[in-house]
Amino acid sequence: MEQELKLKKRGVSGVVVFFLIILFLAVGLVAGWYVGKENLITIGTDKEEKEEKTEKESTETKETEELKTGECQNCKEGNKYIFTENSNIGLTVEISSDMNSATIRANNTELGSAYGLNLSSLGDNQYITEVKVDGFNKKIMQVHIGGFGQAVGAENILYVLEDGTIEYTPVFSELKENWSKENLNKLFKTHKAIDKIDNVSYVTGATVTSGTTGHYTTVAVRKDGSFYDLGEMINR
Repeated sequence: MEQELKLKKRGVSGVVVFFLIILFLAVGLVAGWYVGKENLITIGTDKEEKEEKTEKESTETKETEELKTGECQNCKEGNKYIFTENSNIGLTVEISSDMNSATIRANNTELGSAYGLNLSSLGDNQYITEVKVDGFNKKIMQVHIGGFGQAVGAENILYVLEDGTIEYTPVFSELKENWSKENLNKLFKTHKAIDKIDNVSYVTGATVTSGTTGHYTTVAVRKDGSFYDLGEMINR
């Protein structure tokens, strides 16, 4: 009888030990899965943070990239130029697929607010006035809306053509002279060449500083890296 009780106790002890082993293994697997999941989340987060940091650094580098004043074709002595973006005045320009024309879309409210004008709708759309511009003798490679100085009213629509020349349309004078239903077929249609410019690759905004003063301008960068200050050429 006593021997039988010992055998039963051993059996119970074995079952307990077996279940304890299973329990420990289960806890270990859950813990391992959780740690692995946390590591994956951490790795993913670190990767995203690194990519975001790299993109931010790249953007900051571009925004603060200084143009070499020594390579400027017409700058005043002592001026320093840094890439920047001109503010939006409510105009967008899209080059056609054949690159021979462009479509200008003017947000009547935003454009009027920028210039202090009450611009009524000229077309079927109550908010957007759309104009097609053609008459270029070369393909259009880039369109840029650039300003000069600190006052509103000096913005121009600038067309970089395939031969490296630039043609432009002053925005404010067009609004004053041709913003009417009668003159809609004339609006933004006139574009004239900037003299003594060649081999232009692209146009961009820039901040000009000289001593403690500064202002905005637009520069045309040539294929060799030199550039023109268009504010000195258009607003003379």
